[in-house]
Amino acid sequence: MMQRHPSLKWKAILAAAALPAALFANQVVYDTSFEDSGSSGAEDYVAGTYNAPDTVGSWNLVAGTATVETGTTPDGSDQLVTLSQSAQFDRDFSSLITTPPADGIFIEGYFRGEGSSLTLSEATYPTDQSASAIVHFSSGNGIELFNGDGSGGLSSVVSANVPLGAGNASTWYKITVYLDFAAQTWDCYVDNAKKNASDLGFRDNVTTLNGFRNLSETATGFDAFRVVIPIRGDANGDASVDAADIVRLVEYVELGSSLDPILAFNADIDGDGSVGASDWQTLAMQIVEN
Repeated sequence: MMQRHPSLKWKAILAAAALPAALFANQVVYDTSFEDSGSSGAEDYVAGTYNAPDTVGSWNLVAGTATVETGTTPDGSDQLVTLSQSAQFDRDFSSLITTPPADGIFIEGYFRGEGSSLTLSEATYPTDQSASAIVHFSSGNGIELFNGDGSGGLSSVVSANVPLGAGNASTWYKITVYLDFAAQTWDCYVDNAKKNASDLGFRDNVTTLNGFRNLSETATGFDAFRVVIPIRGDANGDASVDAADIVRLVEYVELGSSLDPILAFNADIDGDGSVGASDWQTLAMQIVEN
């Protein structure tokens, strides 16, 4: 039985309707491209080389050096950060997210580098703070994912099947991590493609996002980092839920247009793991009811 979809000519009519402002949410919790804003604020990144211990914008350089420099960036911005060998670059988020959202949190950033000479199973990660997800860059094994047991141990290593090594050191990879604090599981996407067939377990029993740590064994590029709370229904990523999202859902269902992992999660209104006609129908009903 074929289901009928609303015609895309409805755009002009649908765009006139919107949910009340009280239902809107601030989707992006944190976002930086490490730019020089020309001000003295926490998110101002002045070009130059910093030596640990130091503060670089709102980040803490705990070990090694960090160079804020111009170069070829993945998002078209002016600057990026290059971490030296053995660098540790941390950002605390405990003041920004005090209660884990029911639908979890997405962390996303761009990384480049040839990777560590150690595999994930050989590497030793700091235990001074609890960790949920670990994405490991191995020069030999490529990008590897830490499937934890929730008690600090490694249950298994999952390969993302993304090669690294010296030949790929200049290639930017978009890494998107979804953290489900209720289920204590996580998923990883590389360049928008999901890389784990089943949910991965947290390394430790982590109940909220406390921070992010970038460890570098060899020189590593880092840029365009953000933390996003998903909003069911916000299929176009404008941090509001309105009729424009129905249009975006119809485009996706009828035309097969692409959605990145965060927008795909938002578009999955009924939470069944896929985006289809039932999602825009449910969203349309919610908008009408509100």
